Amino acid sequence: MKEGLYILMLALPRFILIIAIFLKNTSLDRGGAFYFNFGGIELQNSMIANNFAQSDGGAFYFSTSDDFIGNCIIANNKTNGQAAIV
Repeated sequence: MKEGLYILMLALPRFILIIAIFLKNTSLDRGGAFYFNFGGIELQNSMIANNFAQSDGGAFYFSTSDDFIGNCIIANNKTNGQAAIV
């Protein structure tokens, strides 16, 4: 697998992460910390820092639009592609 932590949900409408730390992760493709595909994600009270993606989304990559990020520290994430968050 080339992506970061890959989350694929086929049955649940929403994935909720509260108090999570994604630190110093690397992806050979998209989503340094994680790549989220299908459904919606809610990320609260978390830290996403110092992650790297070779392609797109140094911090994370969403292929959905029903997502929420609240009260999170997102810092120093890098990519050779498009944006820290895609």
